[in-house]
Amino acid sequence: MYKTHPIVVICLAIFFSCSDEDSEQVMEETKSLIENMVNKSPWTYDRLEVVSIIETNGYDLQQSEIDDFESESNQEFDGFTVSFNNDGTGVDSNGEFTWNWIDEEAGEIRIWDDTYFISENTSELILGVRSFAFIPEGECCIEILYNGNIILK
Repeated sequence: MYKTHPIVVICLAIFFSCSDEDSEQVMEETKSLIENMVNKSPWTYDRLEVVSIIETNGYDLQQSEIDDFESESNQEFDGFTVSFNNDGTGVDSNGEFTWNWIDEEAGEIRIWDDTYFISENTSELILGVRSFAFIPEGECCIEILYNGNIILK
């Protein structure tokens, strides 16, 4: 009977020590992401990539239209920059903006009116977004919902 208690104590100690290390690692990664966002500012717009189409509203969307949308977006935002500050403010090429964290651990922030999922690789800041594109159709526009990445360098 007494032999099982040390095993339980050891298992609990291992469980709680692993949990602490995991949460500390997530906090360090988040801190690192925030620090990099700020320290590497300004970030310059590089490109928009449409990752997936969620809803076409019945429109027969062609790959060429997705390519055109990406190309037009890339031309429109060519040279656009974004700088992040430690206090939750920032500056873009067109004026001031503020951002706030929705979930720091997941890297989810709100900039302007959109929610972005932020990730980073060695040289790029990636703003993942679910957004709308409007495809001209006759005298109206078709609203297309898509997942995309805005890549900043």
